[in-house]
Amino acid sequence: MIKYRVTLSDNDFVSQDFEVCIKMVNILTLQSIKDFYMNPVNDAHIETIRSINLVVRHLFLSMRFLVGRSSFHCRSENDQRSSISALKEISYGVFSSVQACSSGLQLILDRSCAPFMKPLYIDECIRNFMKDINSSRWNDFTRKKIECALKDYSFEVTHLSKPRRYKISGITLESANRITFVSSQDGGRSVTVADYFSKTYYQLRNADMACVKVRKSKNDFIYFPVEVCRILPDQRARKLTIKEKADMIRSAASVIPSERFDIIRMTACDLIERDKTFNYLRDFGVNIATQPVAIKARVLDVPRLLEGNRQEVKPTCGKWRINQFYEPANLNQWILVVMSRFEDSVIDRFIETLTRYAEELGMRIKSPKKVRYNFDCKNLYNFFNKTMQSFGNIDLYFFIGCDSENQYNAIKKAGDIDFSVATQCMRQANVFRFNQSIAVNVLQKINLKLGGDTLAKFRPGYKAKLTFIIVQKRHHTRFMPDNSKDGVGKSCNVPPGTVIDRDVVHPRNFDFFLCSHAGIQGTSRPSHYCVLVDENQMKSDEVQDLTNMLCHLYGRCSRTISIPTPVYYAHLAAFRARAHIQSGIQFQKDVTDCESINSGSGNSKPECFASSGSSSRIHYTKHRVPSIGNFDNYVEMPLKMRCSMYFC
Repeated sequence: MIKYRVTLSDNDFVSQDFEVCIKMVNILTLQSIKDFYMNPVNDAHIETIRSINLVVRHLFLSMRFLVGRSSFHCRSENDQRSSISALKEISYGVFSSVQACSSGLQLILDRSCAPFMKPLYIDECIRNFMKDINSSRWNDFTRKKIECALKDYSFEVTHLSKPRRYKISGITLESANRITFVSSQDGGRSVTVADYFSKTYYQLRNADMACVKVRKSKNDFIYFPVEVCRILPDQRARKLTIKEKADMIRSAASVIPSERFDIIRMTACDLIERDKTFNYLRDFGVNIATQPVAIKARVLDVPRLLEGNRQEVKPTCGKWRINQFYEPANLNQWILVVMSRFEDSVIDRFIETLTRYAEELGMRIKSPKKVRYNFDCKNLYNFFNKTMQSFGNIDLYFFIGCDSENQYNAIKKAGDIDFSVATQCMRQANVFRFNQSIAVNVLQKINLKLGGDTLAKFRPGYKAKLTFIIVQKRHHTRFMPDNSKDGVGKSCNVPPGTVIDRDVVHPRNFDFFLCSHAGIQGTSRPSHYCVLVDENQMKSDEVQDLTNMLCHLYGRCSRTISIPTPVYYAHLAAFRARAHIQSGIQFQKDVTDCESINSGSGNSKPECFASSGSSSRIHYTKHRVPSIGNFDNYVEMPLKMRCSMYFC
């Protein structure tokens, strides 16, 4: 055992002594990996591969810092980062992992990206954030927004000779020239933060701006003017907004295969050159090739598709033109719910366009009942109830002008669970630019909701032979054609139906990679399939062909998708269940707030509407997460909806 002491100090002028002990616990040899390939039952190689991963990542640490399994360059002027919002940016790094494949040990390198906070002064953060949300006034609403975005991130103060680091506990509503505290330097008198800085350090430039709160004890805070607080660099951003996620995905997915593989090759060469200095890999007997592995792949046959009138459709490059639905549904009685201030001409054009393209696709749609509705979550139940009593049996509620997530969740919960009726929502912007593309996409969803069938349950006593296959999208294996002429699309990706079942797959398990879709932009990500149990004893080609066929059956678009259709539908059903739960949480919050207001005004009964039993259906843990044990009681799906494709 080796022992030595180290002293670690931070910028708060606090240092601590630690004793580091290094003890040998095992001897690992590369022979264990050879034994694994000779005898696949042996698992002794796992620890050896982990140790090789540590060596590779330690070599990356000499020039980067790690975030999970990816390494990133420290922020500098030469580091090219892309802005995704007023406070956040994304940095591009390298993912690395050593894995045992059928052709031997392989190092997987891939381009990765992660969001980081911009190292800005907090006064600049506030100005940029207010500009980003189109707010010109500093009020409590804006303060809560910026506080939520910055809380718990670390910053340094720059008014001292040596910067100190703190963690943001909050942002004040009052400015530095209004916040007071008891100063021991002034004989226990109350002074403002601005006056204290003016006497002790220098005159603040923006004394009318807020302060950063740092928790000193349970109910005691330290206040710093925002102009002396700077966010520390290279802090990974935690929660992203929907727009930030979209911008990040759009930026990360824009690299075509040839550029992506050039970046990976350069990274491998840099790693090898770095090892010539440190000899980490060489001392462990590890050598890395500079060129990616060349693999023989196959392109599966394109399945034969049928549309209306049993006409055959053959996809080209993973897409096809839909002329008529195979089984078109009819829309006899439906209500167009207008939630925004649309002119009558806009509504009439919307109905005419939707009806025209529905007839082309084989659907028969009658004129809707038009209802203008000022959305209110608390009377949504009454709205559905009254319209059903007035118009009778309704096939579909079509809400236009639904721009809020809370509105969407409440509508779906009411339609799916409370009234067992199909619903369709559309944003205001899409109504104004309603065209053929949007109309066909919406009609595909409606046709599934009205005509799709699902299996609610098995017949008692029926025992089917099952084949369990897991599909994985979150991996870092990428492929590109050896000859760009073999690629498809502007990015020259591998053609749809490309299957790889050798060299880069597991040496023991039944797995394969399938790129069933045509990449629209960037580098296509193949799906990784692993067969766990196969009671049907299917051949490898049969499993791959069936999987590829299932990727051609997604009813919401006329393109192949990257994962089998049942898996995609399961995702949609799960997202819909989440919408039901979030609707219940929001409804419970609205009822609680309303009860608080009514009790404060002296009313004995709350004036908020609540459906029967709804107030007692949501239970919370201390983290305000709905109790899973009470899930079925709250989102109990009627049998009629369980037998339909309501989630599409």
